[in-house]
Amino acid sequence: IEALTTIASVLNLGYIVINESKLHNTIPTNLICITNFHDPIRQDINRHGGGCLVYISETLTFKQQNQLQSEFFEHIWVDIRVKDKIYSINSLYRPPNEDIDSHTVFLQEIEKILLSMSQHKSDHFVLASDLNFGNIHCKYLILSPKPLDNTAPQLFKSFGLNQMIDIPTRLSGTCTSLIDLIFCRFVDNIQAHGTLPPLADHEGTFIAFHCIQ
Repeated sequence: IEALTTIASVLNLGYIVINESKLHNTIPTNLICITNFHDPIRQDINRHGGGCLVYISETLTFKQQNQLQSEFFEHIWVDIRVKDKIYSINSLYRPPNEDIDSHTVFLQEIEKILLSMSQHKSDHFVLASDLNFGNIHCKYLILSPKPLDNTAPQLFKSFGLNQMIDIPTRLSGTCTSLIDLIFCRFVDNIQAHGTLPPLADHEGTFIAFHCIQ
């Protein structure tokens, strides 16, 4: 929490998305609060994954869109207002699984989410995620292909989404991978994007927009 507080202050963050929070209902929210942020929106660990968590700056107003969240995967959708613009911010976690049936379910759920995105009234859509695929997006290294590397990116692209992270985000022993992805609908007002030093075994990722509060 101290490290998150420092990062939020130094980078002047408007929101923070955490995938694989590892939180469960025995951990009260007051233990994970961050100074100058609203109480976090949380979806705790369940049989499908490792938990999602979203912090939003106290300077911003927001509304959680529970009805648009996946019923199968850990998913938080929250609309944040910045002046007269609505940013639909999403946290989504897909656990690693080699089972073909689970891949089919994931693609079906993603299509539902992206269809909701196309019909939802917002100015920007951001999906910050650990989806356990994405090596195909790496710009400089040739990484080992992961399941869904060829099918899932095409589905996102068909809905007009751009994936912004192009360098590895996880180094574990001899395994290097790019699995922490940020999908955005529009890129014209993106000021910067990239990775941050890790707090755990994944690099952090970030995206910054041209907007004035």
